[in-house]
Amino acid sequence: MSIPILTLLIFFPVLGGLILLGSSKEKVKSIKVMALIVSLLEFIFTLPLCFTFDQTIHHLQFVERHSWIPLFDIDYFLGLDAVSMLFILFSTLITILCVLVSWNSIQTKVKGFFVSLLLFEGAMIGAFCAHDLFILYLFREATLIFMLLLICAWNGPKHICTGIPGIIGRASGTMRKVQGCLVSHYLAYMGGGVVFIIILMFARF
Repeated sequence: MSIPILTLLIFFPVLGGLILLGSSKEKVKSIKVMALIVSLLEFIFTLPLCFTFDQTIHHLQFVERHSWIPLFDIDYFLGLDAVSMLFILFSTLITILCVLVSWNSIQTKVKGFFVSLLLFEGAMIGAFCAHDLFILYLFREATLIFMLLLICAWNGPKHICTGIPGIIGRASGTMRKVQGCLVSHYLAYMGGGVVFIIILMFARF
C-alpha cells in the first residue's frame, strides 16, 4: 500500500501546529525549535516528490482520490502536475526561511505566530494539491484566514486597518461561494451539461 504523500504534506504541518498549540507559551525557545524542525521535515518530505516526478507525462501524479460527499459528487481529490510541484517545493522552502527570519523579530504572541504559520503552510500546500472545486475552496479560504491573522496580529497597529476589511470581505462572500460550489458540483453530478454552463453564466453566487 503506497503512502499518501500529499495528505502527509498537508496535515504534517497542521499536526505540528496543533502540538505547538497545546504547549506552554512560556517555552519560547522550544516553540521556535519545534516550528523549525517541523518546517525542515516538511521540506525533506517534498524531496522524494521531486526525484520521482516524471516530467515526460502530462497526467496528474501521486493521485489520491476518495469519495467524500456523494450527494454533491465531492471527492477528496489530490494530485500534482509540474507547476504545483514547484509551488509546493518553494512553499516548504520559504516556510523555513520565514521561521528563521522570525526567530528574533517576533517577540509577542510567539506561540500564536508559529502555530498560524504552520497551519498556513498546510492550507497552502492543500490548495496547490487540490483538484476538486470544493476542496480547493476550503484550502484557499483557510490560507486567507491565516494570512489575514498574520497580517493583523504581528505587523503593527497600522496593518490592522488593512486586514479588517479583508476579513469582512471574506466573511460576507463565503456563504455565496459555498453555495456556488455545491450547486456546480450537484449540476455536474446530475449531468446538467449546457444547462450547467448557462446557469453559471447568469447566476450570482
